[in-house]
Amino acid sequence: MRYSCEQGHRVDIVGSNTARVILHDGRIIDISRVANSAPPRYAGVALSFDIGSEGATLGQDETGGFACHEAD
Repeated sequence: MRYSCEQGHRVDIVGSNTARVILHDGRIIDISRVANSAPPRYAGVALSFDIGSEGATLGQDETGGFACHEAD
């Protein structure tokens, strides 16, 4: 599954336990799924990704949150 986010960020779900965040500046960061989270939540040191019924949100400590939607 792939998500497009505001500001040109992208998130790809890789397997069942990893979200690969591709930031607009080209950095690629893998974050792990929080155990037993429902709906799915992924978190790392400075990034988080939450999937909900209305879409998803990429959280970044430095700049806040970005709305995301499932990409075609």
